[in-house]
Parts: sequence; C-alpha cells; structure tokens
Amino acid sequence: MSLELNETSIDIPLGTITALRSAATENAPRVLALHGWLDNAASFIPLAAHLAGIELVAVDLPGHGRSVHLPPGAIYTFEMAVHHVLDIADALGWERFTLLGHSMGAGIASLVAAACPQRVERLVCIEALGGLADAAENTALRMRESGLMVPTWMRPVDAQVTTICPGIECPTRVVFADPAQPYLPDDVRRRYVDALPRGELLALPGTHHLHMETPQAVAEWIGSFLAR
Repeated sequence: MSLELNETSIDIPLGTITALRSAATENAPRVLALHGWLDNAASFIPLAAHLAGIELVAVDLPGHGRSVHLPPGAIYTFEMAVHHVLDIADALGWERFTLLGHSMGAGIASLVAAACPQRVERLVCIEALGGLADAAENTALRMRESGLMVPTWMRPVDAQVTTICPGIECPTRVVFADPAQPYLPDDVRRRYVDALPRGELLALPGTHHLHMETPQAVAEWIGSFLAR
C-alpha cells in the first residue's frame, strides 16, 4: 500500500501555500506534514510510498518551494510558522489533526502541539524535537549571521526546550538518526524525549534525511501510529 500525492494549493491570509495531498478517505486520520529548512513538500514522497490509511497533506512552508514568500528582509521564525500552520489547518477545515515533521518542521510541529494541545491528536518528529536550542551568549553572533538566508537570530535556550516538551500532551513518536547530529547530541535529544508525557523514541542507522534514505524502516514504525 502507498499514498498517491497530487499537487494542490491552499489559500491562507499570508498568501497561497502549495502542497502535495493524498486522496481523502472517510474517517482516515488527517496528517499535516512539515518539511525541514530549505526543503519542500516533495521530501515526504519516499515516505508516502510506504504509508496507508491516512489523508496526508505535505505543504511547502512559507518561503519554501512554490509557496508564498515573506517580503525581502523579513525574518522567518518558528513563532510565526506556528500561526501559518494553524492557518493551513483552518483552510483545510481540520479542527483536529496529526502533525508529521522533519528537522525544522519537527521543531515547528512541536511548538504547535505544545501551544494548541486541543487541536493536535498525534505527533511524529523526525530528527528534531521542541526546537533547536542555542546558548544565550551566542545571541550577538547569530544576529550578525542572520542576513544571508534570513534565518532567525532568535533561538530558545536549552531550558526553554526542556519545558516545551512536557507541554506536548498528545501521543508522540520521535525518530532520530544514529549517529546523532553534532548540534543535537544523543544525551540532549534523549533528555527532550524523556520530558514528553507520552513519548516514544526510535533511533535508526542513517543520516539527517533518513526518512528519504530509509523510508520503509521509518514508515514501519510510524505508519500504524499515524493511522490509528
């Protein structure tokens, strides 16, 4: 079984969001997929080939793919992305839904789940959880470096991510690649997962894009979880 994804568009207050969407099936769980930094919705195509029993909408987040971009010089922040994700869900008519995120998308999905627990049924995070923390003393340096690809200079500190995770009330599965990325050491990511009220962790051999490199292995662990 696999999901066939077709191109579609979704209008939100910011503008038009492009997406890949599977056919709607009665009573199938609704899953909104959020890609990583400088990526796009197509990154979920390999995984979709091994999923079934869900309605999947994988979006190009604002500033990515063919979706609307912010004005030149505007800063892309996780905080604004939370509002964009909720706008997308509203436009789809989804009051409750599941979130599937990779990297940046997993960080954004974590914030949505923590901020609006009444709307998120389940959460799957691949290669990130809660947001990417940085030390407070690096703030000035990040401000100086934030003018090329316009990433935000605002990063949460470790203590903030640690307190976000307990706020994710829904059942959550987290998939990490082994070995861990240097910016998210294994002891740190396991500590974040341990802070989840209803969290489970799976570490699979692979790299940061393991959902594209080994999609079947990832799908075997998250497929039935998404389809419940």
